Amino acid sequence: MDTEYISNYVKDIDLMKANFIEVFKECFKFDGTLNRTKYFTYTVAWFIFGIALSLVATVVSMIPFIGWIIGLILGLLGFVPPIVMIGPSVRRLRDAGYSPWLLLCVLLCGIGGLIPFVLSFFPSKYPSKEDLVQNEPAQPSSNEEPN
Repeated sequence: MDTEYISNYVKDIDLMKANFIEVFKECFKFDGTLNRTKYFTYTVAWFIFGIALSLVATVVSMIPFIGWIIGLILGLLGFVPPIVMIGPSVRRLRDAGYSPWLLLCVLLCGIGGLIPFVLSFFPSKYPSKEDLVQNEPAQPSSNEEPN
């Protein structure tokens, strides 16, 4: 395998980890906005956590006697992802230019769980400071004299 490919892959994993930690630290913050990349990373990470938790709970529930106690604890852990997704979802809705009250659609049975995933694809209505800095034209150096 190409070492450049591997190093880029590791950088991407580190960036995703940093994005997740940054959003998680502010998961109960409801003001401001949240860009697509950070929201998508955060949503996918919690989705993977939910699948892993379900698999572990299924296997543990087969253990006699103690399995139901561990299953109950794991079941309670299942309430964590929806709770910590409320703040980032509100900020993502605001960033996409929609009312945060649209988040109440998540309560709809069946399709409600798809709304956070779909929200990650809407473009930002308000560009972040990072986007503005990246898109600015290069400034001439101070050593050059204007024509």
